[in-house]
Amino acid sequence: MPPAKKGTKPSDNGLKRIDNKYKLTSFPQAVAINQKNYYTEYLKRDDQAMILRQLVEESAKAKESTRQDEPVKHADDEMDIDEKEEEEETQGSKDIVIHLGSRNLRIGLASDTYPKTIPNVIAYKLSPAEAQVFDAAEPKFKSAEDPDFALIHKEVSQDFKDRMRFYKRRVASNSHDSVLSYNKRAVYEDIPDHNDPYRLEWTDVSVAPTIIIGEKALRIPPRSIPRYRLLWPIQHGYFNEADYTSTRQLIGDIAMIIEHAIQSELNIAKSDLSTYSAVLVIPDLYDKVEVSELIDMLFRELRFLKVGIIQESVAATFGAGISSACVVDIGAQKTAISCIDEGLCVVDSRVNLPFGGDDITLALSKMLQLSQFPYAELNLTYQYDWALMEDIKSRFCTTNDADITVQLYNFYQRTPGRQARKYTFKTFDEVMLAPMTYFFPDIFENDNKLKKRHTLFERSTDIYDGTHNDPYSEAQVSLYSRYASGANSALAQMQRQTAQASTPKPPVKSSTLSHIQEDTPTSSVAGTPVPEAPPATGTGSTSGAGVAGGNAATRAAAGPSMQALSLALMDTSVVIPAPLDRAIIESISQVSKSDEARGKRMYENIIMVGGGASSMPAFNRLLEDRVSMWKGWATGSVMVMPTPRDMDPTLLVWKGASVFVKLKIASEVWIGSRDWDLLGSRCLQYKCLFLY
Repeated sequence: MPPAKKGTKPSDNGLKRIDNKYKLTSFPQAVAINQKNYYTEYLKRDDQAMILRQLVEESAKAKESTRQDEPVKHADDEMDIDEKEEEEETQGSKDIVIHLGSRNLRIGLASDTYPKTIPNVIAYKLSPAEAQVFDAAEPKFKSAEDPDFALIHKEVSQDFKDRMRFYKRRVASNSHDSVLSYNKRAVYEDIPDHNDPYRLEWTDVSVAPTIIIGEKALRIPPRSIPRYRLLWPIQHGYFNEADYTSTRQLIGDIAMIIEHAIQSELNIAKSDLSTYSAVLVIPDLYDKVEVSELIDMLFRELRFLKVGIIQESVAATFGAGISSACVVDIGAQKTAISCIDEGLCVVDSRVNLPFGGDDITLALSKMLQLSQFPYAELNLTYQYDWALMEDIKSRFCTTNDADITVQLYNFYQRTPGRQARKYTFKTFDEVMLAPMTYFFPDIFENDNKLKKRHTLFERSTDIYDGTHNDPYSEAQVSLYSRYASGANSALAQMQRQTAQASTPKPPVKSSTLSHIQEDTPTSSVAGTPVPEAPPATGTGSTSGAGVAGGNAATRAAAGPSMQALSLALMDTSVVIPAPLDRAIIESISQVSKSDEARGKRMYENIIMVGGGASSMPAFNRLLEDRVSMWKGWATGSVMVMPTPRDMDPTLLVWKGASVFVKLKIASEVWIGSRDWDLLGSRCLQYKCLFLY
């Protein structure tokens, strides 16, 4: 082809574009959206969400089946009444209510009057090599001569003396000397087996089972052959990540304990669970990952038909038959405080404190040892000695001022392989000082309680921005910044600056933009943006945070919320040793921020549940005095309501959950296995009575 001449067109040389009507690609081309004005209806209507659409369809099917199955009117109306009564009796017979505690598991059918209670523990057989490593471990508890314990013990004793002086109670000056002199001379008495009506039957391990669950696990002799190790899957209200090395083992142990309880106590085979529904009672200030793992376990391991969840404090109000109260739940290893208003939990009032009745048992044992407790071989790492101290606490501890004097008591100590022994001993103020440590929690051994938390199960994070999205509570954050020894100073400084930024300021008499920007807080704490205003009540607040070097619109769009900043700065392995009375005041103060009259009603409607202190005589009065003292006597009355008649406060939460299942609204909270397989934890926001 000859070279093209200069000045000629491409078409003159045979280069011409011909339109053959072929597209450059076979993919459809989307028209660009007008960025200035566009609108979407995605998930704006209920019929666009599968869960809500299913609720409507199920409701329509239920109405249709009810219309078709209407009974024919009989001449004898009494027969219809009997049939209705039989239907009411069977209501809840297919619903199993599960309440997992740190020490005990309470489980039963919703139609039962009381639940079955079994220890939430499992024992594994150890090999000889594992037994040697286990024996070489450090002692679990500190001694009574610990200097930190002695310092706080002196403070508690002084507070006790001030209380006795305030109520004009006479205290003999030689009381302690009398107790010490008697306990030093006390000698035990052997009780033959045929004279011991409460003789214990220890677990026979001669057949060497691999796993032992429940009460039998607690009665394994400590030096048995083969050796066994006890594992408690729940500790201080959370997963026990300190004693486990695998997430599957921890979840599997919980599943085995529940399965054992269902088969042995409820006489229901595992193959029949596909026709039953489960109601899981969860903490108020829950961990999202733990709740999701438990629900997944109920579906995949135990094969339940449906699963529903309810919070502990809400269940407590259902059990007590009240709609609004400040619920103080003192368990074995956890104390939870929440304010319930008209059946819903006030999210910013929730408080979790990792101490409970077990800490009182440990403090009582140390105080008795300082008083020359006659049973010198006491070792709380042995389950039979721990059960002994629990019995002494439940029988002799009191907070009634009139009962505090030198008292003579006795107890029976039973050890595997020898006869029971009867001891007599005297006490003075130890029986009241131990319950008073709820208001001096620094005396507890708080060092290693939550040390390994979130080492197996990571914290829940948002899938879009990666921030922590566990439930947020203003009361919990405030107590953390005030009492936690390892609290991040940035959190406390951020709260102070937030409070300053939220106070109203005089109007700026200038039209320049620079003065307006100077009034906006733009400083940062350790590289963390400072929020402009405190968040609104609830977990869904997205208030803007200040970012240095940007205008107000940019800061509002780019800054994280106050909740995200607080959750990021809080160390979940740090214990909050807040006194019980201060924690109650902080919880109710969050309610008073929005409505002072409502907060006043909460002070007059405090209800105690759980077995940590509710059974101690006059503890309600002691709590009323302590809260009134710090709140101020002239700012309103404080009243701790008694539990309903003939109702054990340790069973009140379980009872409330069983009552909730029988209500009509419970039909809207059931999660099906198909829903869980498709959506996972995302379906909980549609199926819960609280924000997930």
